[in-house]
Amino acid sequence: MAHPPKKQRGRPRRAESQMRQIAVRFPEEMLAEIDAIIASRMDKPDRSALIREAVAAWLISRKEKR
Repeated sequence: MAHPPKKQRGRPRRAESQMRQIAVRFPEEMLAEIDAIIASRMDKPDRSALIREAVAAWLISRKEKR
C-alpha cells in the first residue's frame, strides 16, 4: 500500500514572479504621516501597499524626467 506524500514544513515556496520581502525602518513622524494618508483614503490600504504606491509613483516620475 502506498504512503500518502509527507507534508512539508515551513512556508511554501514562492513563485519567481512574487514579491520579495525587505525590511525598512521609518521614523515615527513619517509613519504618522503615512497613517494619516491611509485614514484619509476611502480604500484604506495597508502601510505596505501605500509605500509600494509611493515608490512606484517616484520611479515613474524619474523615468519621465530622463
